[in-house]
Amino acid sequence: LSPDKAYVVGGIVDRSVCKGLTAGFGARHGLRTVRLPVVEYAPQLGLGYADANTRPILNVSDVVVALMEFNRTGDWVHALEQALPARKRRGPANLQQQQRQKQAMAAL
Repeated sequence: LSPDKAYVVGGIVDRSVCKGLTAGFGARHGLRTVRLPVVEYAPQLGLGYADANTRPILNVSDVVVALMEFNRTGDWVHALEQALPARKRRGPANLQQQQRQKQAMAAL
């Protein structure tokens, strides 16, 4: 991240109104657009995506958390771990957590 750049997060509009709207606006106006490197770090994050084009839909607040954590630490894996909700992960740690939750619910 660079202090001399403005970052515009367009997740809500892109998902609920028109996919790619923010990126299209940027392209039409000669602005550089980027996405979070979720796919690139999917294995480390326990996402297990087989399709490189698949990535979780994030709330604007999740994206802001990722950007703030990356700015603070310079570590995308850490930043995305902090930002991605556990329900979006399918890795071993999350599976164990889900199993514990199921067992706790069954015990009630």
